[in-house]
Amino acid sequence: MYSEAALPYLNFDYNSRFLTVVLSIFGIISNILHFSILIKKSLRTSPVFIFMAVISICDIFQLSIQIFNDISHLINFKNPHFCLGYYTYWGTVLQLLILFFSSFFISISNWFPKCIQKKLFHI
Repeated sequence: MYSEAALPYLNFDYNSRFLTVVLSIFGIISNILHFSILIKKSLRTSPVFIFMAVISICDIFQLSIQIFNDISHLINFKNPHFCLGYYTYWGTVLQLLILFFSSFFISISNWFPKCIQKKLFHI
C-alpha cells in the first residue's frame, strides 16, 4: 500500500491526529464553559468580555472544523483505495472549504479585538 520508508511518517501522522482530536474536544468543552460564563448579564456590558466571548465562539467553530478534518482523514487513511495527497473533486472542494473556514475563524479571533479596540479607544 505505502512504501516502507514512508510508513513511520504516516503512522506518526495517523497517531498524532488522534491526539489532535482529543485536544480539540478538550478545547471545545473549555470554550463552551468560558462562553457560558461570559454571557452573563453583568459581564456583557464590558467590551473586554464581549471580545473574549467572540474569541470563544470563533475557537469553538475552528476546533469543530479541525475535529471534522482529522476524523475524515482518519477514516480515509484506513480505506484501501485512499491515495495520500490525491482527492476526488468533492474531496478537494471539501478541503478548500475546510481551509477557508479555518483561516476565517482564526483571522476573526485574532483581528476582531484589535479592530474593536481601535474603534472604541481611537488608537
